[in-house]
Amino acid sequence: MQKPIKTETTMDHQMLNSNQHVTKAVKKANAFLADLKISEVLAYKRKSTFHPLVSFEAKTTIRVFLKALNNANILSAPVYTVDEQTGDNIYIGILSIYDVLSFAVFEEIFDSDKDFQESNLFDYIERMDAKEFFNTPVEKALGSSAESLAPWMFYSTDAVSDLVSALSISKQHRVLVVDSDILMESVFGPIPPTASITVLSQTDLVSFLVNSNVLPKEILEPILDIQVGTVSVLLGQNKAPIIAILETQSALHGLKTMYMDNLQAVPVINKNGELVANFSASDLRGLNLNNMSKLNKPVFEYLESERRNREGLMADQISQVKYDVTLEHAIKEMQTKKTHRVWVTGDGLDALSGVLSYTDVLRMFKELPVL
Repeated sequence: MQKPIKTETTMDHQMLNSNQHVTKAVKKANAFLADLKISEVLAYKRKSTFHPLVSFEAKTTIRVFLKALNNANILSAPVYTVDEQTGDNIYIGILSIYDVLSFAVFEEIFDSDKDFQESNLFDYIERMDAKEFFNTPVEKALGSSAESLAPWMFYSTDAVSDLVSALSISKQHRVLVVDSDILMESVFGPIPPTASITVLSQTDLVSFLVNSNVLPKEILEPILDIQVGTVSVLLGQNKAPIIAILETQSALHGLKTMYMDNLQAVPVINKNGELVANFSASDLRGLNLNNMSKLNKPVFEYLESERRNREGLMADQISQVKYDVTLEHAIKEMQTKKTHRVWVTGDGLDALSGVLSYTDVLRMFKELPVL
């Protein structure tokens, strides 16, 4: 099996001292959001893309969980236990499809056999079927990733700045929020207490910060006007190679790369090093024991055979931007393509030079490190 490919970053960064107005704007944004309550984010979400909470009892099997996620077109859901005395739901974590497959599939395949061969995938599938992995309760998969172990419960009375801090941590993509107003109303009326529970994601929060007009222009515009290539400098991020896979390598190879390197996505490149697709945890939607053999296909073929969402985003609709475009442009690209990241290209045609994620965007609304 070929090793992951590493491409060196080549971004032409601007010096931090030329962006002092940005650092001042970020400090003002953090102070402004410290006085704003999460209830404002909830109100904004209800006006745009609010959906009822989908959650699962802890004893639900992995097989049922994966099927339900696919039917609901979502990637994760809260898991709860039922209090025997009160009958109330007690939420114990947020589980994603990547957590489940890490626990039930990847750990078995990749960790148990250092000399794993892709041709042996069917043997592993039979082994998992015999062990009834997919009949395992979902509660057993909690903790398979850093996200499902991280703090994830907030209240609508908490500050938005606290929410920004939580969702700007690597691997933390969503949290549960208790709407205190609805919870109080449920005590006196027919509203069920579960109606007060909402999942807020990085996507929700970025949309609120950028599109709701809640932030004054003098704070928001300097942040959105910076070049994408400058973001990593402002955030104090170390220059690091991008791990990529070839379009001729299998989807299973891509998953192993993601699993072993603790990544949520990898870029797919051709033999000339040009970016041709994105392969991420969201592409695992719909995967189960019966169709897992599709992972042996070349990754681009696997992506082309599966629609990523109901809007029909396909592998060749890769989200990428030039390093000298504004942060606002990059955010609009992610929102339009409904992705969580954009790959950044440099001077050469489709020359991969970096990646910008919603985690990076949210970090731009916190106080920047002093360099």
